[in-house]
Amino acid sequence: MKAIIVYGTCSGNTELVSDAVAEGLMESEIETVTVRGEQARAESLASYDLIILACATWNVGQLQEYYV
Repeated sequence: MKAIIVYGTCSGNTELVSDAVAEGLMESEIETVTVRGEQARAESLASYDLIILACATWNVGQLQEYYV
């Protein structure tokens, strides 16, 4: 099984969480890559069995302007 985690981060916290999730998946023998959202390509997503999207939020869970 192959997984990709596509994340967006401002302060680096979402990247840290994405890396921790990737580590857990790899411990379960799932081939996993993490990639920043601006570097991800939609056409490559079809080659993965599992796609996880992670984005930073602000204040009480609000999306930041550039995610909307």
